[in-house]
Amino acid sequence: MNIHLLRSSEIDAGKFFNVTDYLARFPGPVNFLTSEQPAEIPAEDLFTEEWPADKFFWQDNLLAGEVCMALSEPLVVRWADLFRQCRLFREERALPAADPVVLLTGHRNEKNWFSAGAPDGRMDFFIHADMWEWYVDGDERYPIAYELMALPLWIGMFGSFDGLLDNMHHDTRGCMNDFCQNKRDIGFKLRSADICPECLETIRKRRIDPLLVRQVFRVFDDIRSQLLFRERYKFTRQPSAMAITGRRKRIHLTDLGNLEIRMTPLEKTVYLFFLNHPEGVEFSYMPDHYREIRGIYGQVSNSGVLALLENRAHALCANQDDCLSQVISRIRNKFLAALGEEMAQPYLISGEPGQKRSISLDRSLVTFG
Repeated sequence: MNIHLLRSSEIDAGKFFNVTDYLARFPGPVNFLTSEQPAEIPAEDLFTEEWPADKFFWQDNLLAGEVCMALSEPLVVRWADLFRQCRLFREERALPAADPVVLLTGHRNEKNWFSAGAPDGRMDFFIHADMWEWYVDGDERYPIAYELMALPLWIGMFGSFDGLLDNMHHDTRGCMNDFCQNKRDIGFKLRSADICPECLETIRKRRIDPLLVRQVFRVFDDIRSQLLFRERYKFTRQPSAMAITGRRKRIHLTDLGNLEIRMTPLEKTVYLFFLNHPEGVEFSYMPDHYREIRGIYGQVSNSGVLALLENRAHALCANQDDCLSQVISRIRNKFLAALGEEMAQPYLISGEPGQKRSISLDRSLVTFG
């Protein structure tokens, strides 16, 4: 089965491809095909609606003031307009009617659902790919990947979105088919990442491809493991191992679902340099390391223009216009966005002004390949 994925333009491309890269680690009969070109939801399709806490959480676990502040004047889009984007995408590419099309959007939808399918029976779906931090303590890739991986099994079990609705569990039991009317229940559903005996019997009766079921369970099992790893970090304080791979030195956290920290060549140059120097380096001594920095930048850069490589390496070493500090700040923000404040600390380039800057991560956790 081919499932076609697209994102609306407010969804960051890095987030989108981190999800698809994660799912690509689990081969099977389901293939996720991505589109580089984002969908543009017209401004006239968006409307403003202030959502109080009792609409956003059926059972509010946060301070009401905090919720209302975060949700004041949200942009909302109607289901019909989301599914129209799927239909346009399908028509432009002349996709088979049986191939599901899934739109990942950052806009809230009128019914405040995590995901839904077209009520007319078409294989068109959307997933709300934003604000998962309100419901799940962890990497937002995992709930999005969970919704995507459950989709082909739902289709096999119930045939259509309406069929799924008729068979949803309104009592939360940790099953893939829990409705989770109280949206906080999604955390329990993901940590359980299971299928109840009743639904397993449906899978058996429908004779769903065992290879598909196996692929789904592999993803679910990994999601459960990754969420538990993050929860237990508070007690173990054990950071994930880091793998630096390929000619472009891609940076992955292997214990966190091989999460890639995507960096520009300039950011990657600075990060790899400080990884090479666990003892730390003061900014004032950076010019002494010009050759090393020039060598790293030449390796990871997409540019083959010698003058450009040398100019940027010189600018970093001299910290021209505070560029080194700015690059370090951008790297910091990427780790914080991916891991949160607590888990990001061992990976950050840290140090007081005028003092050595260094990365505290135990280098025995770092491999190059």
